[in-house]
Amino acid sequence: MKKFLVVLLILAVAGGLFAQELTWDGELKAGVRIGIPDKDMDMLAAMYAYNEDAGTGPLRFRLNGNFSLENVGVKFRFQSIGATNTKGDFVQLLELPYAFLWANGFNNMIYFMGGHIDDGTFNTMGAEDTDVGEGYGAQIQVKPIDGLNVGFGVYGLENGPFPGEAVYAGYLSYTMDGLFKFAGSVKGDGSKEAGTRSKINSWLGISLLMVPDLTAVIEAGIWDYDKTIEKVPMMFTQKVSYKLLDGKPLEVGLKAYEYMYNLQLKNDDGDRTTVDPVFVYYYGDPSKIPGALNLKGNLKFGFWVEPYVAYTIGFITPKLALKYNMNKFGGIMADDSDKDMDITLNEFTINPSVKFTLSSNANIDLGYKAFITSASGDYAKNVTIKDKVGEKWVSNFSSRIYCDFNWSF
Repeated sequence: MKKFLVVLLILAVAGGLFAQELTWDGELKAGVRIGIPDKDMDMLAAMYAYNEDAGTGPLRFRLNGNFSLENVGVKFRFQSIGATNTKGDFVQLLELPYAFLWANGFNNMIYFMGGHIDDGTFNTMGAEDTDVGEGYGAQIQVKPIDGLNVGFGVYGLENGPFPGEAVYAGYLSYTMDGLFKFAGSVKGDGSKEAGTRSKINSWLGISLLMVPDLTAVIEAGIWDYDKTIEKVPMMFTQKVSYKLLDGKPLEVGLKAYEYMYNLQLKNDDGDRTTVDPVFVYYYGDPSKIPGALNLKGNLKFGFWVEPYVAYTIGFITPKLALKYNMNKFGGIMADDSDKDMDITLNEFTINPSVKFTLSSNANIDLGYKAFITSASGDYAKNVTIKDKVGEKWVSNFSSRIYCDFNWSF
């Protein structure tokens, strides 16, 4: 905390001396939820602070700085974000997610970064809008012709010497005006020890630019691939939206995901954690589910699709989104059985909402979500036999009322 305040003081002094070269922007996201569990789950409704866009907690505040002197400068971010401590309590953390030097050269054809890098130049533009990431190290970007950007990065592993245990990444983006934009990245490390750090990660995305008011993006990604695994963890996404009528008040759209083999979902900071079907699908206290705390399994296949329609009337935008999600897991070991079980989880969500636009950079989103969840397979049959709690987990209805506040500056 003291170090954080010292950095703030230094930047405040620097900002006073070089105000003309120091620019700021940022955001604040906050919200509140009222969770309403299934009526037969013997649980009470709960109110808690949370904003889904904030990623991990009730509030996220970001302050981004860019100090520049012509063709060189420093970029950094201060962040306060919610997290869960070892006791399961929400806490608000102060972080410095990135801070790096940058330099432009040769009439902006060369761009260099060094430090703790986080850069979205090669993001895939779609539902995930991601790349393979950066880290502590250096990156260079070369722009030889209009629309083409080629990058290469070298980053240190968290517990390894540099560069013998380094992570290497390549990046590429190309834009053909009026037709499409492509972005891709691949990352691997220098270790030759198979099954440990010989991992390959890659993300690709292409966005169509041919039709005004149409957004159409497809993405594909793989991660943690090496020659020791039989199946490659992978994900595909599609994102489409189109604005209609005079003034474009009507928007229709769809998001879809398909994924398989040991899926890892991305949180707001870009980190990935293995999916646990209980915590993804069960709304409530997982300790009430027989066998849930020791539930381990591998994702075989899953997908979700979410169409929506929104219409803007002045500063008010009503929206209706529907979502269907299916995940099939195998290799599950229940508490009282050594039998490998499987389970298929289904969830249907209904989400009406209204967004109130307070200004060009601030809005309030008020909505309701209803979750209809069901499960089938050997594991579902096992918990159904045990008691009524297990039976209600196999098929239940829960809902949530929420109010989010979002502000950027």
